[in-house]
Amino acid sequence: MAALDRIGDALHVLARRTAELSSTQLRVLAWLHIGPPPAARSTTLARELNVADPTVSDAIGALIRKGLVARRRDPVDGRSHQLVLTAEGRRTAAAVHRWTAQAEIAVSKLDRAESERML
Repeated sequence: MAALDRIGDALHVLARRTAELSSTQLRVLAWLHIGPPPAARSTTLARELNVADPTVSDAIGALIRKGLVARRRDPVDGRSHQLVLTAEGRRTAAAVHRWTAQAEIAVSKLDRAESERML
């Protein structure tokens, strides 16, 4: 567990240095990178990331100011907005994601029982 924790910390530091984003901003960016836009609302993100609504709202605001995230009117519910990655946001998220790719590849080679033991 300690080794996995250290690997996770190291990957996080490398990703943060690459993108110059806070931890919460990185997590929002990653979630938007892999999550579907209709579910990418601030309250959903706050619940998913286990942080307070104001924390995720601040992170989203910073990502919007940095040009990595945009709000788009929800085509189904005109009163709501979706959060989507901009082109620069997609590039940044992909670059950050590459830091974890090697670990993900290694873990994907484990069988189900080994994966469950690791978790």
